[in-house]
Amino acid sequence: MQRNFQAIAIALGLTLLAFGADEARAQCSIGEYLGACTSNIGYAGCCPTSNSIQWCEEDILCGINCSGNTGHEGCCTTSAFAGCESADVEACVCAVDDWCCDSFFGSWDEYCVDIATTQCGACDAGGAPPVYCGWLDGEGFYDCRENPSGDPTGVSPMACGGTTCQRSCGGKVCGSDGCGGSCGTCSGNATCNASGQCVTACVPQCSGKECGSDGCGASCGQCTSVQSCVAGQCEDPACVPQCTGKECGSNGCGGNCGVCPGAETCSGAGQCEPSACLPECGTRSCGDDGCGGSCGACTIGSSCQAGECVAACAPSCAGKSCGDDGCGGSCGTCGAAEQCQDGACASACSCEGRACGDDAAAECVATASPDRPAIVRPISARRRADRPMRTGATRLATPARRPR
Repeated sequence: MQRNFQAIAIALGLTLLAFGADEARAQCSIGEYLGACTSNIGYAGCCPTSNSIQWCEEDILCGINCSGNTGHEGCCTTSAFAGCESADVEACVCAVDDWCCDSFFGSWDEYCVDIATTQCGACDAGGAPPVYCGWLDGEGFYDCRENPSGDPTGVSPMACGGTTCQRSCGGKVCGSDGCGGSCGTCSGNATCNASGQCVTACVPQCSGKECGSDGCGASCGQCTSVQSCVAGQCEDPACVPQCTGKECGSNGCGGNCGVCPGAETCSGAGQCEPSACLPECGTRSCGDDGCGGSCGACTIGSSCQAGECVAACAPSCAGKSCGDDGCGGSCGTCGAAEQCQDGACASACSCEGRACGDDAAAECVATASPDRPAIVRPISARRRADRPMRTGATRLATPARRPR
């Protein structure tokens, strides 16, 4: 039950005249007859408790107990009067169709119920029931509302004692004024804090971050238990050298825990111990140290030669089928009847540099071709095919010696 039905009844002339006690009770167009009015309560009424209302109609004191309201049921059924039990639903419906709130000509018909149901969430969603005494600004009096509130002007205080509420807005730009009204509202995305000041809502800053503060008191994310957050990024822990109790050897992070003197070696436990063998490297930068160790290692592309790192030799055999490769090796070998000349295999049979005699070397005679077996014979038995055998040649007489 709410008072806004009362205003409609008065507007339609339904108020009865008060003649005697029974007639006086009927003077309250809605609610309960409470007796004669006091001088400090008017038609706007007041709130004797947080859940009840008192007001005067003529000289009659009327009242309503709002705690019996259970929801928006009155907004979900048709009525001959304008308005419904929920001020919030009523305001929502009347913003769509003002007929539903016209106290002189309107009524809460099926169109108003449909708007309340489909657009204002009254009948399916329910909502907070109007169980508090609160100011109905559109009508200018106290009625049952979803939340307690007072006249924002302070003219009609909530309390029924007749004392005008003193607004308290000193230093405040928003929030409650202490009398059911407001000291102001904030604009944009600003909100009113407890001190009555408008503050801009904090916007989290997490772009490109996977951990750390978002700038608004929250976090952009959490790293694993073994990671740490550095500049908004989760990073794996850095390698921690392990040298506790060690005086030499690896520290586990690519370095070492120390170097032993020349006469000592590092044990597997990371301790320097006397060495039975004394490494001898002298000026050597690579190779064996004489104790099974090394004097050093050469880089890629070089090799250790006589204790020194030298650039590796690249064999050169391009266009060669025999001869030296430039690195102490060979580019290939020639056959038995051939010889290497300028990197190429050539026949060993030649008259080059000879004025007479046989042009064949011994190895030429013994060489066989793939389709003919070799024939070995003494050079003295051979002759040139292009000249005949000499016959009847006379040997010159040995000249006489000169007399002494």
